[in-house]
Amino acid sequence: MNVQQIGLCLVLLLFVVCNSNASNPTVTVDQGKLIGKRFQFRAQDTDFDVDAYLGIRYAEAAVGPLRFKPPVPKEWQGELNAHEYGYSCPQPIFSAGMPVALGKTSEDCLILNVYVPVPVRPNRAVMLWIHGGAYSIGAGSFAELETYPIASLGDVILVSINYRLGVFGFLATGDEVVPGNMGMLDQLEAMKWVQKNIEAFGGDPNRVTIFGESAGSGSVSLHTLSPLSKGLFSGAIMQSGVANVPWAVLEDKTHFPKRAFGIGKLVGCEKEDTKQLVDCLVDVPTDDLLNASQRMMEVFPEDPEMFPFAPVYDDHFISEYPDTLIKQRSFNPSNIMAGYNADEGTTIFVVLYPDSIEKPHINVTEFDNFMAASKLHLTPLQKDALELVYFDNDMLTEPNPNYYDPYIRIAQDSTFACSTDTYLRGAAEADVGSVYAYYFNHHPSKSIFNTPWSGACHADDLGFFGFHFTPNDFNMTDVEVEMTLKMIQYWTNFAKTGNPNIGTKNEEASSPAAKLLEWPQFTLDKRTFKELSPSMKNIPDPSGISCKLWNDYFPKLDAALANKQQECKSHWSKEDKESCSGEAKP
Repeated sequence: MNVQQIGLCLVLLLFVVCNSNASNPTVTVDQGKLIGKRFQFRAQDTDFDVDAYLGIRYAEAAVGPLRFKPPVPKEWQGELNAHEYGYSCPQPIFSAGMPVALGKTSEDCLILNVYVPVPVRPNRAVMLWIHGGAYSIGAGSFAELETYPIASLGDVILVSINYRLGVFGFLATGDEVVPGNMGMLDQLEAMKWVQKNIEAFGGDPNRVTIFGESAGSGSVSLHTLSPLSKGLFSGAIMQSGVANVPWAVLEDKTHFPKRAFGIGKLVGCEKEDTKQLVDCLVDVPTDDLLNASQRMMEVFPEDPEMFPFAPVYDDHFISEYPDTLIKQRSFNPSNIMAGYNADEGTTIFVVLYPDSIEKPHINVTEFDNFMAASKLHLTPLQKDALELVYFDNDMLTEPNPNYYDPYIRIAQDSTFACSTDTYLRGAAEADVGSVYAYYFNHHPSKSIFNTPWSGACHADDLGFFGFHFTPNDFNMTDVEVEMTLKMIQYWTNFAKTGNPNIGTKNEEASSPAAKLLEWPQFTLDKRTFKELSPSMKNIPDPSGISCKLWNDYFPKLDAALANKQQECKSHWSKEDKESCSGEAKP
């Protein structure tokens, strides 16, 4: 690579990818030889090399009779070219202004990619990335969403995976025909592949940290609770999502067959029982099934779930609803890090108003509509309590107040913050490893959604790990570059030692080698969060007061109302008991 070629790499960007002329690297696994390719990228005037092994199939194509079935491990022998990214899994086109899974899609998509820092050496910690996307979009890696800078900058081996999405990964019939969770079992199979093969790449199978964002984060959290995942990882990092958020797991089993038969009706598979239905669905063309699945919300607008296809509790991968498992402290042994962004609730608005240069004005009618669409199922008394906590004086004095801020705060707490609070407290009490909490509170100079008013929005943290969605137009400030390097160091230190402050067991957290402000553990006595911002300061629980409303007051209010209804019924005659029907009217 000559000087002119190096100059073409935009040094001012944090991560700039260039091709290297180095010979193709190889590695031998149990089944044969993998031939990879070498990447070179530049960060802060330093060149880094990384060996990439791309598009490795860890399971057979889930087509024909294997559609809707658990994954079957891929068998091969000989020599395999691992030069190109594999297919992304079938998914709809997401139009919020960022690429999600460019290139071709196919049901032959159960692939993983391995990135190894050069020079290769043994016993490196491993980080396995599980992508997000509402369980319906996304991919582990592709050319416009490179994931390997974190490997070289943090000196870890990085693995990224695909798993089945939408109807292909999360259809459930409510019985043994299709119990569901195919996508989760795909993730599990990839984790098993890593345990079996990562040592050949120089990885330490005893130091594998699974991490993900959004639905990927929810997936990671489910693995911390599933008995099937026990022993396959030593650490878990959850970025904006835990197992007990309202959208992570479908709760009402009575709706599973309804969705399945609804899909069948849309594609001409109207059958009498679930076996006949699935026998028909396995022959439906991929695009027809995908298109039908996108119509589920319009066909069943009364569906109580946020996503029609998502993980379910199936008495196999997950035996109980996550809230129950957390209360039972049924955590797999692992170190845990979890957190969320300061403005998660803006997500719906950046999708609805992608071209707006100012934050939207939401009137009271729109606010009520958004609240209804969020499916929180609030009683009148609970709605009154929300107004007391989230409304300010403008809501009472202005003739046409803007309900934008109250809504995003309610959405933030109800769908991210307060579930994370419950999860963290459960993990700390379970005492199965160290626990750390964070709060991403930096409004990027350029949001991934390209909206100047969205704050620290959902997924904005990804740009600070090399997962930049628009690499040719993602100009970080010098302060953000420094913040990025610190975040990568915290994350990769955690993968190496279970402690984000140190990268080796004999390193002191306060030593010059750390160069980081100390990140205290989250405990029941002192619920400290690391604020991910240029200051990297430690703060008390940022949602402690509002989460007391959701996690403590609302359950007590429900219990008090239930007791009141029972007392009422015991004092009225049978004919008058309808007056105690429990509408929870104030």
